[in-house]
Amino acid sequence: MSSIPSRTKECLAQFDRLIGLLKQPYQELIGLSATEAIDALGRFRIWAANIDAPKIAKQITELLDELAESLDDVHLITSHGRENRTGALHEAELDDSERALGPIADIENDTSDEEELSEIREIFASIDDAINNLFRFSVIIRNNINRDRYAKAAASSIASPFNDQFDICHVEHKFPALGKRNDRWLVERLGKAVTQRRQYLKYCRDHHEKIAKEPQSSEPGTAIV
Repeated sequence: MSSIPSRTKECLAQFDRLIGLLKQPYQELIGLSATEAIDALGRFRIWAANIDAPKIAKQITELLDELAESLDDVHLITSHGRENRTGALHEAELDDSERALGPIADIENDTSDEEELSEIREIFASIDDAINNLFRFSVIIRNNINRDRYAKAAASSIASPFNDQFDICHVEHKFPALGKRNDRWLVERLGKAVTQRRQYLKYCRDHHEKIAKEPQSSEPGTAIV
């Protein structure tokens, strides 16, 4: 099974191939524009540049496989390797009860405006859905990374704690009214919160310096958001 970066590169190549075809003048009536494909490619590139997902790799590889399959289907239709099948919307949405009514239902449906379904439009809609779902996974990963950093920063503060007295004194000096109201507990709480924030920022700075010293891969899908 290929990796997330290799699947991503395959999808990028398929996007480029599809856009090249859609830019040809004879594709104007296919029902899909090069502008739409370029927009989808741009969104996919943004996702590809900001993903690192070892914990949910299976779901992402499945989505990338579906995306690659949909791109291949659109390419087949665009290159006239397969017919772009169409149908009326009311036929696609006809339920069992309407079918049982037979001609009566047909008469009622004939009175309404028919919206034509296009296979290439439906497949391209699934491409948009796949990219949207990839972005949702990015949000999950980003949130998990942030929680993991807070946990590591908390562990670091236990191993080498900052002295919170400086920040407590700073809060007391910054907000003298708190001391006059006998709100010492609030001064201490705010001061300790500032200390925890400084500890977290130090951890993030050290972490980024450590990452910067490590060799970076040029393949998509290796950046950490």
